[in-house]
Amino acid sequence: MSGAQGLGEQRPVFIVVGCGNIGSRHLQALAALERPSLVYGLEPDPQAQALARSRFHEVSPEGGRHELRISADWADLPAEAGVAVVATGAAPRRMLTERLLGQVRLEGLLLEKFLFQKHADYEAVGSLLERLALPAFVNTPRRAWPGYHRLKAMLEGRGPLSVHVQTGARNGLASNAIHFLDLAAYLAGAPEGFELSGAQLTPVAGVSRHAGQAEFTGVLSGFSAKGDHFSHRSRLDSVERHVIWIEARDLRMVVDELAGVVRIASAGEGWVWREEPFELIQQSRLTNRFAETLLAGGEIHLPSYAESSRLHRQCLSAFLVAMGEDPRAPEILCPVS
Repeated sequence: MSGAQGLGEQRPVFIVVGCGNIGSRHLQALAALERPSLVYGLEPDPQAQALARSRFHEVSPEGGRHELRISADWADLPAEAGVAVVATGAAPRRMLTERLLGQVRLEGLLLEKFLFQKHADYEAVGSLLERLALPAFVNTPRRAWPGYHRLKAMLEGRGPLSVHVQTGARNGLASNAIHFLDLAAYLAGAPEGFELSGAQLTPVAGVSRHAGQAEFTGVLSGFSAKGDHFSHRSRLDSVERHVIWIEARDLRMVVDELAGVVRIASAGEGWVWREEPFELIQQSRLTNRFAETLLAGGEIHLPSYAESSRLHRQCLSAFLVAMGEDPRAPEILCPVS
């Protein structure tokens, strides 16, 4: 797409809806785009606007090759753009996505997780995306990390897999389980996801970093149709960094993302552990690659809306069970973000 309609500009145009903490990181990444671009941010909070401008201009100084326009007014958005990112919380995301798609013609869409808080929202937005034939993806970005590409190649043909993660108070289960579930689906080659159980989860009030948002302690677990196993244990009394255990028939891996290492042992090497570097890729280095690849028609290393929606709804159903609700009810709200 050549630019914003009516502006007479031949620059690629991008939009970020919601420019708070994660939204500002998306903007920071867009500031590293190869081609001079016009980037719009939609954000009502003046403090978030200031943070977003600061982070964008850390990478692309004011007056440089990229232009940033941040506003609280929907009327300031262009009629056309290349790629848009919706980086708000889950509660208003359906409404904001529908408004965006009703106002701006796009070539691609990136949605933040946790996608939505009700089953009905997944169906409504999915139907809209199909009607528009709009390529849409969800930002569970471990699939885009070269380190996991390498581990997946090593795991090919060695399934079924077992993927286990334990998180503590710094990485709550409610908002982070979808990241690790998506990773398990990617590594195991199980796009259909997992039949999850929420029976071992207990709701915990007043601990989420987001006011009014649900959190859980206990274990979320399940199996894929091929027998791959996923489990996520939440220990809210722990502040230890998360570690991911991956087991195959003749191979074991332990990924410590924050330490930047992966330990690997195999039957062929006598189960002797060896340690290799593992790079954690920040969001501020990913969104630009996603946008450029999508517009160039390249392979996107993120789950499609359809696949991620399926995984999200599996999580959502398990959370509803933990809350004592009907896991299939279309309109029951599960306040995760």
